[in-house]
Amino acid sequence: MSLNELEINPWDCSKRDVVYHYTTFEGFSGIIDSQTIRMTNAYYLNDKKEVRGAIEIAQNFYRRNNCDNKRFLEYLDYLKHNIFSIFLASFTYNGSQLSQWRAYTNNGNGVSLGICKSKLEQIAREYDFEIFDVIYDYEEQEKIIAGLESIFNSFVTNNSIPYGQLNSIFLKFFLRMKPKEFQEEAEIRLVSKYFEYYTDSQIKYRTKANVIIPYIDFRIDVYPKPFFAKVFVGPCEHFDLNYNSVCWRLSATGQCNFIVNSCSSYRKI
Repeated sequence: MSLNELEINPWDCSKRDVVYHYTTFEGFSGIIDSQTIRMTNAYYLNDKKEVRGAIEIAQNFYRRNNCDNKRFLEYLDYLKHNIFSIFLASFTYNGSQLSQWRAYTNNGNGVSLGICKSKLEQIAREYDFEIFDVIYDYEEQEKIIAGLESIFNSFVTNNSIPYGQLNSIFLKFFLRMKPKEFQEEAEIRLVSKYFEYYTDSQIKYRTKANVIIPYIDFRIDVYPKPFFAKVFVGPCEHFDLNYNSVCWRLSATGQCNFIVNSCSSYRKI
């Protein structure tokens, strides 16, 4: 049996049940040191049109269909022009993909951490979080968007709009959608509950590239070890040294028993 065929099932998960979180070596050290995975505010991700891009698709859809529900259209505009407290962590079905090594690990200087999806779903329920596959197909996105006005109408009365409930529902719908150009990433998202108050003690802040970024911690130390089912080490310049250190680090903490060479051939020029 070859290394690539070997199965390690710490949570009785199959190879097809594993999803991966790409991070730099610095991010990897932070995860192991803190025993947490950071979930970033959805408005502070690398894609500046995150959330708002999906809202614009919804607005265009209802304009094309001559929607005359003024309160609903105003609500979509309200969502588009404000920032809310909802957080996510990204995963993918592709454990070793060259484009993702380039994009998310500083040209291969990092790891992809494999976690059993079924276990992640179980943990999400315990946190009152959700996990779902991102939808890239425009027609599928419009099927979801077509039902939003009915949802809005079912919550709204003549006198009030329950913003907290509606914001939670609508933002989670919009976070399911990304442009088709990103389809190669095969993204799965772990999405937090909606935090109605930015003063919630779970919300923390870090600084990156002159931006103060809100985040929350997703703790991994309260679950049985090993937490990670499989870990790929990226195609970095000092691969042998880094592979050895990742193996030692994970073995010392008991967080993974299966570390793999990414097998990607990549040279930064």
